[in-house]
Amino acid sequence: MSSAGYSGTPLPTKLGIGPGTTVAWTGAPADFRALLEPFPGDVRVKVRATAPLDVLVVFLTRRSELERRLPAL
Repeated sequence: MSSAGYSGTPLPTKLGIGPGTTVAWTGAPADFRALLEPFPGDVRVKVRATAPLDVLVVFLTRRSELERRLPAL
């Protein structure tokens, strides 16, 4: 698993992605998935965030965008 920062804790763990988790992300950089792999056992990655999810990672650059999108997320 990849780690981020000095702690050595894998990024999926920091984000709450564990075995059996259903996860999706939006607005992520192109290499984001590679930063998370390999996933802990039986992680399901959804291309669209329409199904029930355990973890949703959202990348935004403006508060106004968060305020606009938050109700739908």
